[in-house]
Amino acid sequence: LDLASSMLTGATMVFYLPGAFLGAVGKPINLIKANEFMIVMAGPVVGLAVAAMVRAGRLRRRRGLATVVIIGLLSMVFLHNFNGLIKHPMVKTARTTRAPGCGVDPGEMSSRTGSVFLTAQEELFAFYPVYAFLALNQHYAHPASQHLDRYLLLYLLQGVNDPWLFHLALRHNRFDAVDYFLPRLKEGRFQILLALSNYPNRYSHQTLVYDTALLSDTTLFRQEKGEHLYRVLDDPQQTVPDPVSTPSDWRQLLRLRLLRGYLNDTGRDQFDKYLDIDRAGWRRLIDDETDRSFGDRIELLDAYAVREGDSLHLLLAFYVADDFYSNQKVFVHLYPGHGETMFDNFDFTPTPPVRGWRKGDIVFNRRTIPCSEDYERLHFGFFWKEQRLGQGVWMSLRGTCPTKPLSTPP
Repeated sequence: LDLASSMLTGATMVFYLPGAFLGAVGKPINLIKANEFMIVMAGPVVGLAVAAMVRAGRLRRRRGLATVVIIGLLSMVFLHNFNGLIKHPMVKTARTTRAPGCGVDPGEMSSRTGSVFLTAQEELFAFYPVYAFLALNQHYAHPASQHLDRYLLLYLLQGVNDPWLFHLALRHNRFDAVDYFLPRLKEGRFQILLALSNYPNRYSHQTLVYDTALLSDTTLFRQEKGEHLYRVLDDPQQTVPDPVSTPSDWRQLLRLRLLRGYLNDTGRDQFDKYLDIDRAGWRRLIDDETDRSFGDRIELLDAYAVREGDSLHLLLAFYVADDFYSNQKVFVHLYPGHGETMFDNFDFTPTPPVRGWRKGDIVFNRRTIPCSEDYERLHFGFFWKEQRLGQGVWMSLRGTCPTKPLSTPP
């Protein structure tokens, strides 16, 4: 009895306790198999536990009896948590349950095998053979999926209010052509909810918001059966509408330049026919070889210099890779060509303040400095009190302030 009890109890605990613990902290193993194992082992384990308690009582081994009672109570706690986990629809099989929510038709979904869905309804991928454009939880995303780049594309699309541009980005991005868009609707706007990894914290949650008017063009989107399910229609003729006027706001221009970088060749070609964002006087200050990281907490996505008379506007786009709770400032040091020991200082406080930046944000900032041929290099970065984030970024200013002035306000 002792040998059998030890073997069975030990096997149960080794198999069950790690699985229950991992499930409780959000990293579950196959709970279906674990549940089946527990059903088979429940009878023998309970019987042996009762026999052990009776035997311990007869032998008046109070210490042994207390141990058995404690183990029994702990097992009940774990069983309670375990049963709560396996009842979640995400861990049930398609044989015992149907996909909840979404309002989609199961018959129609079977004909959409292999389609790409952009949606926050994660249960869709657990029950139907379709692909997710973006994993809703970065922690579980495959490293090769380019999760961050896909996320940045969707983040930038929040600032787009043109249905044709929105459609172009979904169908002709450099990742996957989106076949179906299935967002949530809240407070009159469409939403996609995402969770970004945020070590040492668990997650940083982002809610991407889109105007419902983006899907109003029936030549680009077709509403189908389901809760806000839209088919992203293809255009075999690749028709480009008449060109529209270029936005004058520098933030929107910078956003569109970033967005263009996430399109494939076809997408960029159509984008250029539709919008002219090549402004005279805009000079890009970084290239693909530039180290853009500020201590792995902020990344410089792009930087331009725009001359206006005797002033030079620095247009900057940052990706926030961490939460901030201190008001970082930005140092801007301008160096003449004859050395790096002397520099002119143009530090500033970003708007909005860094203290409010959260992981996953894209922040646009502008800093105006004097335009002078004497300045050949620029060094800028983030600091708080006496500490800097990384080493900062170096950029060349040669050619940004020629003798003949330009007048191109950003």
